[in-house]
Amino acid sequence: MIHFERDGRRFNFRVAGVALHDERVLLQGTDHEPFWTLPGGRVEWLEPSPEALRREMREELGIEVHVERLIWVVENFFEYEGHLVHELSLLFSIS
Repeated sequence: MIHFERDGRRFNFRVAGVALHDERVLLQGTDHEPFWTLPGGRVEWLEPSPEALRREMREELGIEVHVERLIWVVENFFEYEGHLVHELSLLFSIS
């Protein structure tokens, strides 16, 4: 996966899917985190982003999705598990 750590700082390259149905958006959460995210995950080396999203959706939700178009590129900075994180995410519409 494309993920670097140095001096307590972390960089992630992530893909996520935006699935809309009846004016609702699919989000995922866990029992141990206080927040929700769009489903997706980290991209592997030399893996095209749409394929990474299809793989992550199979792994996380056990479903096949059609990756449509890139709708947003999001750069985010936050703290997580004691690390300062710089994350670059590609968000695709999916069906």
